[in-house]
Amino acid sequence: MKKVFLLIGSSTIPSVFRKLENLTNNIREKISDSLKKTEINAIRTEMKVGLEALRRVTDNNLKYAINFFEHALQDKPSKITISNEKSELSQKIKKNVDYKTARKHIISVAEELLPTMKVGEIIGLSKNEK
Repeated sequence: MKKVFLLIGSSTIPSVFRKLENLTNNIREKISDSLKKTEINAIRTEMKVGLEALRRVTDNNLKYAINFFEHALQDKPSKITISNEKSELSQKIKKNVDYKTARKHIISVAEELLPTMKVGEIIGLSKNEK
């Protein structure tokens, strides 16, 4: 009878060790994930404090840049669409030198690539949508 017990007992020891190893690996992964999230949250908090200080120092002149950066600091930021052409932000973008340069370049490339089509002409869009 003792031989059978030893045989059964010795065959289950590796499975017990595997279970223990799996358990410790699982705990290690959870701790690692938790530490990563904590580190990310600490960095985000510091960046937000810096952005708030920048907002005050610049007298809110960089409010859009700061707002977009704060938005990007989220885990899964949504897409931002600027749909109101008459908004303050749209007007600032249109007056921006870099925007004007990029727009001219895009138009010139489009004119070269699509010589038979008028710039801005897209099938299915009304004149206002172009």
